[in-house]
Amino acid sequence: MAWNPHASFTAIEPEVDLPSKWKVFKGYIDIALGRLPASYDWRSHLVIPPAKYQGTCNSCTSFAVSAAIEIATLIKKGGSAQDVAAQHMHTCIVNRGAENPQNICPKGIEPRRLLNLLVEYGYATSLADGSPFPPAACLRVATNSKIQGFALFTSAAARSSITTGPLVTDMYVWDGFFDYTTDRAPLYTPDTTRGHPRLHSVCVVGYLHDGWIIKNSFGT
Repeated sequence: MAWNPHASFTAIEPEVDLPSKWKVFKGYIDIALGRLPASYDWRSHLVIPPAKYQGTCNSCTSFAVSAAIEIATLIKKGGSAQDVAAQHMHTCIVNRGAENPQNICPKGIEPRRLLNLLVEYGYATSLADGSPFPPAACLRVATNSKIQGFALFTSAAARSSITTGPLVTDMYVWDGFFDYTTDRAPLYTPDTTRGHPRLHSVCVVGYLHDGWIIKNSFGT
């Protein structure tokens, strides 16, 4: 499952030299003509905020969706990146009504369910992403921003969709994923002998010919 918040977009990029601008413009022409580039990476067009760290909470879906909202807002409006509060989202939207902090971190959510909640309840911005956000503070924080909607895509359509905005998806990971770094290998390849598969939500920001480029929530 993947999420793309915009059917069309106007890319607003940082100031770059003319050859780079032409390369980006040519990429959009190729996309419009149905010729997908061999690779695509939103980091080449936007200054994407650094990856955050979800800590020990099962809040990966909130972090993935928050990252996608931040990137989609940059694509649509430009300017400075919006800081969407992921831990507030996990406590006050995913676990709304919960009073005991010990019951909040263990409970995750599937991306589509969270996106439906954000259409209804909205999200908060510019808050510290400490783990977990205290439930007693939920009523004191306004959620003035809402997403207008989202679309579901099959894996086959994901590459063409990523060129218009970020995607949110679940992926299976094994124990080796939690100590993987790009210094060890350029691509993460699951070692299925290490533990049991778990679902982990990530924000997809591009693709290569043999893999996906993801913004993860395990820090830098």
